Amino acid sequence: MTNTIEAIGGGGSGGSNSRSAGGGAGYSKITNLTLTPGASIAYTVGAGGAGVAASPFGNDGADTFFNGASLAASSVGAKGGSKGGPGTASGGAGGLSSGGVGDTKTSGGSGGGQSLFSTGGGGGAGGAAGNGAYGGNSDNSQNRAGGGGGGANGGSPGGNNSGTTGGAGGAGGSGGGSGGTGGTSAGTLAGTAGGNGTNAVGGNAGSGGGGGGAGCIGNQASGADGADGGLYGGGGGGGSAGGSHPGGDGGQGVIVITYTPAAKTPMQGIML
Repeated sequence: MTNTIEAIGGGGSGGSNSRSAGGGAGYSKITNLTLTPGASIAYTVGAGGAGVAASPFGNDGADTFFNGASLAASSVGAKGGSKGGPGTASGGAGGLSSGGVGDTKTSGGSGGGQSLFSTGGGGGAGGAAGNGAYGGNSDNSQNRAGGGGGGANGGSPGGNNSGTTGGAGGAGGSGGGSGGTGGTSAGTLAGTAGGNGTNAVGGNAGSGGGGGGAGCIGNQASGADGADGGLYGGGGGGGSAGGSHPGGDGGQGVIVITYTPAAKTPMQGIML
């Protein structure tokens, strides 16, 4: 028989009131794990971080793990992405492969940074094809737009915004969802949600793209919520100023189990 067990953590949410974006979750896989027939298996699927308006910080995404009471004690597990929050340089860190457990491990992309009132895009989740891509940053123009969300699963990074144009979402890699587009200060303030992943190796779930960041008009006169990260594990975009808008939610994690039983050998008949 053969089996593979894959895990993606929960994505981090973006910060509120013009803050940075959440990081995408990490990915881990193990092949041919030996388990005891009939035994109970402990597992945890990491929730995505929830965006909140009451705090400038978002929430971290939770870890996902299988066959253990914690990530460190598990047979396979992946780190969640970190929350976005105050600061202009960068967003929340992606879930690192170094913190995961398994034979194959990749990291999530970091969230984009905020610049004054507009925000960055969320990072994409890692996947079987490679690391998730980082989200795009916002810029310093007066009517700036939110940065685009990072593509997942080894895809291209989210674009930085330019003037009144939102950053483009990064393309998804093999099995990965694309990143969301950043909001614009000259049109729709809200960014778009990160795309859902299509498949993991042998499974039914892939790595989500990061949500787009939100734009802002006229020195905080109005703004929008950050866009949600895609399934599974995409980071949420940052929420803009002008009403304490929450950041986007991070995409939840997932466990995918693929099992192929051993082929049976035909029995030979006995002639008497």
